[in-house]
Amino acid sequence: MIVGIATLFAMLFGGGSLDYYYIDKIEEGVKKEIVDKDRKKELQAELKAYTKVVKEFYKVRNKDFKVLKTKNLERGINEDYYLDFFDKRMQERIKLQETTLESRLSLQEKITDDEWDAIMKKASSAETKEEEKAQRKKTKKDDKNAFREQETVIVQNVADQDRRANLLKGLAVYEATYNQIHESYESINVNESEALIDKNLSREKILAIGEQLNEQRITLYKGFSVFVITTKANSTEEDYKAIMKAFNKLIK
Repeated sequence: MIVGIATLFAMLFGGGSLDYYYIDKIEEGVKKEIVDKDRKKELQAELKAYTKVVKEFYKVRNKDFKVLKTKNLERGINEDYYLDFFDKRMQERIKLQETTLESRLSLQEKITDDEWDAIMKKASSAETKEEEKAQRKKTKKDDKNAFREQETVIVQNVADQDRRANLLKGLAVYEATYNQIHESYESINVNESEALIDKNLSREKILAIGEQLNEQRITLYKGFSVFVITTKANSTEEDYKAIMKAFNKLIK
Protein backbone atom coordinates (compact mmCIF):
# COMPACT_ATOMS: atom_id res chain seq x y z
CA MET A 1 0.00 0.00 0.00
CA ILE A 2 1.84 3.09 -1.21
CA VAL A 3 1.31 5.95 1.20
CA GLY A 4 1.77 9.45 -0.15
CA ILE A 5 0.89 12.54 1.85
CA ALA A 6 -2.71 12.56 0.62
CA THR A 7 -3.17 8.91 1.55
CA LEU A 8 -1.93 9.30 5.10
CA PHE A 9 -4.02 12.42 5.58
CA ALA A 10 -6.89 10.27 4.34
CA MET A 11 -5.98 7.85 7.12
CA LEU A 12 -5.97 10.73 9.61
CA PHE A 13 -9.34 12.03 8.55
CA GLY A 14 -11.07 8.69 8.29
CA GLY A 15 -10.53 7.43 4.75
CA GLY A 16 -7.95 5.07 3.36
CA SER A 17 -7.93 1.28 3.32
CA LEU A 18 -10.19 -0.62 5.68
CA ASP A 19 -8.56 -2.07 8.78
CA TYR A 20 -8.22 -5.87 9.02
CA TYR A 21 -8.73 -6.52 5.32
CA TYR A 22 -6.05 -4.63 3.39
CA ILE A 23 -6.62 -7.19 0.65
CA ASP A 24 -6.92 -5.57 -2.76
CA LYS A 25 -9.57 -6.85 -5.17
CA ILE A 26 -11.13 -9.10 -2.54
CA GLU A 27 -14.53 -9.17 -4.27
CA GLU A 28 -12.90 -10.05 -7.58
CA GLY A 29 -10.85 -12.75 -5.90
CA VAL A 30 -13.93 -14.37 -4.38
CA LYS A 31 -15.78 -14.20 -7.68
CA LYS A 32 -13.02 -15.82 -9.71
CA GLU A 33 -11.36 -18.19 -7.26
CA ILE A 34 -14.12 -19.73 -5.13
CA VAL A 35 -14.93 -23.08 -6.74
CA ASP A 36 -18.10 -24.16 -4.97
CA LYS A 37 -21.06 -22.18 -6.31
CA ASP A 38 -23.05 -22.20 -3.08
CA ARG A 39 -20.12 -20.96 -1.02
CA LYS A 40 -19.36 -18.33 -3.64
CA LYS A 41 -22.94 -17.02 -3.52
CA GLU A 42 -22.87 -17.01 0.27
CA LEU A 43 -19.59 -15.08 0.47
CA GLN A 44 -20.63 -12.64 -2.24
CA ALA A 45 -23.82 -11.94 -0.29
CA GLU A 46 -21.77 -11.34 2.87
CA LEU A 47 -19.38 -9.02 1.06
CA LYS A 48 -22.31 -7.13 -0.46
CA ALA A 49 -23.85 -6.64 2.99
CA TYR A 50 -20.46 -5.57 4.34
CA THR A 51 -19.99 -3.09 1.49
CA LYS A 52 -23.36 -1.55 2.32
CA VAL A 53 -22.21 -0.93 5.89
CA VAL A 54 -18.96 0.62 4.65
CA LYS A 55 -20.78 2.94 2.25
CA GLU A 56 -23.03 4.15 5.07
CA PHE A 57 -19.95 4.75 7.23
CA TYR A 58 -18.38 6.98 4.57
CA LYS A 59 -21.66 8.74 3.87
CA VAL A 60 -21.87 9.84 7.50
CA ARG A 61 -18.15 10.48 7.67
CA ASN A 62 -18.19 12.81 4.64
CA LYS A 63 -20.95 14.91 6.19
CA ASP A 64 -19.02 15.14 9.45
CA PHE A 65 -15.86 16.32 7.75
CA LYS A 66 -17.67 18.97 5.76
CA VAL A 67 -18.69 20.39 9.13
CA LEU A 68 -15.07 20.11 10.33
CA LYS A 69 -13.84 22.15 7.36
CA THR A 70 -16.26 24.91 8.27
CA LYS A 71 -15.25 24.79 11.94
CA ASN A 72 -11.58 24.91 10.98
CA LEU A 73 -12.10 28.46 9.71
CA GLU A 74 -13.58 29.66 13.03
CA ARG A 75 -10.92 30.93 15.41
CA GLY A 76 -13.35 30.66 18.32
CA ILE A 77 -13.38 26.84 18.20
CA ASN A 78 -11.21 25.49 21.01
CA GLU A 79 -9.18 22.30 21.42
CA ASP A 80 -11.99 20.53 23.26
CA TYR A 81 -14.08 20.65 20.09
CA TYR A 82 -11.39 18.83 18.11
CA LEU A 83 -10.74 16.23 20.80
CA ASP A 84 -14.47 15.49 21.05
CA PHE A 85 -14.85 15.42 17.26
CA PHE A 86 -12.02 12.97 16.73
CA ASP A 87 -13.08 10.82 19.69
CA LYS A 88 -16.50 10.35 18.10
CA ARG A 89 -14.93 9.52 14.75
CA MET A 90 -12.72 6.92 16.45
CA GLN A 91 -15.72 5.28 18.12
CA GLU A 92 -17.47 5.08 14.74
CA ARG A 93 -14.37 3.53 13.18
CA ILE A 94 -14.00 0.99 15.97
CA LYS A 95 -17.60 -0.07 15.35
CA LEU A 96 -16.82 -0.49 11.65
CA GLN A 97 -13.68 -2.44 12.53
CA GLU A 98 -15.83 -4.92 14.45
CA THR A 99 -17.89 -5.52 11.30
CA THR A 100 -14.73 -5.84 9.21
CA LEU A 101 -13.27 -8.30 11.67
CA GLU A 102 -16.27 -10.61 11.47
CA SER A 103 -16.30 -10.37 7.68
CA ARG A 104 -12.63 -11.35 7.41
CA LEU A 105 -12.97 -14.22 9.89
CA SER A 106 -15.96 -15.55 7.94
CA LEU A 107 -13.98 -15.39 4.71
CA GLN A 108 -11.02 -17.21 6.27
CA GLU A 109 -13.27 -19.95 7.61
CA LYS A 110 -15.31 -20.61 4.48
CA ILE A 111 -12.66 -20.91 1.76
CA THR A 112 -10.03 -23.55 1.12
CA ASP A 113 -6.28 -23.06 1.42
CA ASP A 114 -5.87 -23.20 -2.36
CA GLU A 115 -8.60 -20.63 -2.91
CA TRP A 116 -7.03 -18.37 -0.31
CA ASP A 117 -3.61 -18.63 -1.95
CA ALA A 118 -5.12 -17.73 -5.34
CA ILE A 119 -6.91 -14.69 -3.85
CA MET A 120 -3.67 -13.56 -2.19
CA LYS A 121 -1.83 -13.80 -5.51
CA LYS A 122 -4.40 -11.52 -7.11
CA ALA A 123 -4.16 -9.12 -4.18
CA SER A 124 -0.37 -9.12 -4.39
CA SER A 125 -0.47 -8.40 -8.12
CA ALA A 126 -2.95 -5.56 -7.58
CA GLU A 127 -0.75 -4.10 -4.84
CA THR A 128 2.33 -4.26 -7.07
CA LYS A 129 0.48 -2.45 -9.86
CA GLU A 130 -0.58 0.26 -7.40
CA GLU A 131 3.03 0.66 -6.29
CA GLU A 132 4.23 0.96 -9.89
CA LYS A 133 1.47 3.45 -10.68
CA ALA A 134 2.36 5.54 -7.65
CA GLN A 135 6.04 5.49 -8.59
CA ARG A 136 5.29 6.66 -12.14
CA LYS A 137 3.12 9.44 -10.76
CA LYS A 138 5.86 10.46 -8.35
CA THR A 139 8.44 10.57 -11.14
CA LYS A 140 6.15 12.58 -13.39
CA LYS A 141 4.85 15.08 -10.85
CA ASP A 142 7.67 15.00 -8.29
CA ASP A 143 5.21 14.00 -5.56
CA LYS A 144 3.73 17.26 -4.26
CA ASN A 145 4.71 17.90 -0.67
CA ALA A 146 1.81 19.24 1.35
CA PHE A 147 3.96 20.34 4.26
CA ARG A 148 6.08 22.53 2.00
CA GLU A 149 2.89 24.05 0.59
CA GLN A 150 1.75 24.83 4.14
CA GLU A 151 5.10 26.49 4.83
CA THR A 152 4.66 28.67 1.77
CA VAL A 153 1.18 29.77 2.86
CA ILE A 154 2.52 30.67 6.32
CA VAL A 155 5.48 32.64 4.97
CA GLN A 156 3.33 34.49 2.44
CA ASN A 157 0.60 35.44 4.90
CA VAL A 158 2.21 35.97 8.32
CA ALA A 159 4.33 39.11 8.39
CA ASP A 160 5.30 39.10 12.08
CA GLN A 161 8.59 37.21 12.34
CA ASP A 162 8.03 35.77 15.82
CA ARG A 163 4.57 34.48 14.99
CA ARG A 164 5.80 33.10 11.68
CA ALA A 165 8.62 31.27 13.48
CA ASN A 166 6.16 29.77 15.98
CA LEU A 167 3.87 28.60 13.19
CA LEU A 168 6.71 27.03 11.22
CA LYS A 169 7.94 25.31 14.39
CA GLY A 170 4.44 24.00 15.09
CA LEU A 171 4.17 22.69 11.52
CA ALA A 172 7.61 21.05 11.82
CA VAL A 173 6.53 19.24 15.00
CA TYR A 174 3.45 17.93 13.25
CA GLU A 175 5.48 16.87 10.22
CA ALA A 176 7.86 14.96 12.51
CA THR A 177 4.90 13.11 14.02
CA TYR A 178 3.67 12.29 10.52
CA ASN A 179 7.07 10.97 9.47
CA GLN A 180 7.34 8.71 12.53
CA ILE A 181 4.07 7.01 11.64
CA HIS A 182 4.56 6.91 7.88
CA GLU A 183 6.90 3.91 7.71
CA SER A 184 4.85 1.55 9.89
CA TYR A 185 1.61 2.45 8.12
CA GLU A 186 3.18 1.96 4.69
CA SER A 187 4.18 -1.63 5.51
CA ILE A 188 0.58 -2.77 6.03
CA ASN A 189 -0.05 -4.56 2.74
CA VAL A 190 -0.16 -8.12 1.42
CA ASN A 191 3.32 -7.85 -0.08
CA GLU A 192 5.03 -6.93 3.19
CA SER A 193 2.90 -8.22 6.04
CA GLU A 194 2.92 -11.95 6.81
CA ALA A 195 -0.08 -11.46 9.09
CA LEU A 196 -2.34 -10.13 6.35
CA ILE A 197 -1.81 -13.17 4.12
CA ASP A 198 -2.32 -15.68 6.94
CA LYS A 199 -5.54 -17.59 6.30
CA ASN A 200 -5.58 -18.63 9.95
CA LEU A 201 -4.98 -15.16 11.36
CA SER A 202 -6.53 -15.17 14.83
CA ARG A 203 -9.10 -12.74 16.19
CA GLU A 204 -6.53 -11.51 18.73
CA LYS A 205 -3.87 -10.80 16.10
CA ILE A 206 -6.38 -9.08 13.84
CA LEU A 207 -7.48 -6.88 16.74
CA ALA A 208 -3.84 -6.04 17.44
CA ILE A 209 -3.46 -4.65 13.91
CA GLY A 210 -6.45 -2.39 14.46
CA GLU A 211 -5.18 -1.25 17.85
CA GLN A 212 -1.84 -0.30 16.32
CA LEU A 213 -3.54 1.72 13.60
CA ASN A 214 -5.91 3.37 16.05
CA GLU A 215 -3.02 4.45 18.26
CA GLN A 216 -1.43 6.04 15.19
CA ARG A 217 -4.67 7.81 14.32
CA ILE A 218 -5.02 9.15 17.87
CA THR A 219 -1.45 10.48 17.77
CA LEU A 220 -2.15 12.24 14.48
CA TYR A 221 -5.47 13.59 15.77
CA LYS A 222 -3.80 15.08 18.82
CA GLY A 223 -1.02 16.52 16.68
CA PHE A 224 -3.57 18.11 14.40
CA SER A 225 -5.37 19.67 17.37
CA VAL A 226 -2.10 21.12 18.69
CA PHE A 227 -1.26 22.48 15.23
CA VAL A 228 -4.64 24.23 14.98
CA ILE A 229 -4.34 25.76 18.47
CA THR A 230 -0.79 26.94 17.70
CA THR A 231 -2.07 28.51 14.49
CA LYS A 232 -4.87 30.32 16.35
CA ALA A 233 -2.40 31.73 18.90
CA ASN A 234 0.04 33.02 16.29
CA SER A 235 -2.10 34.52 13.54
CA THR A 236 -4.55 37.27 12.84
CA GLU A 237 -8.09 36.46 11.73
CA GLU A 238 -7.09 36.91 8.10
CA ASP A 239 -3.86 34.90 8.45
CA TYR A 240 -5.65 32.10 10.23
CA LYS A 241 -8.27 31.69 7.53
CA ALA A 242 -5.63 31.62 4.78
CA ILE A 243 -3.64 28.90 6.57
CA MET A 244 -6.67 26.76 7.38
CA LYS A 245 -8.16 27.11 3.90
CA ALA A 246 -4.95 25.58 2.58
CA PHE A 247 -5.08 22.82 5.20
CA ASN A 248 -8.71 22.07 4.41
CA LYS A 249 -7.67 21.04 0.91
CA LEU A 250 -5.94 18.03 2.46
CA ILE A 251 -9.16 16.78 4.01
CA LYS A 252 -10.70 14.44 1.43
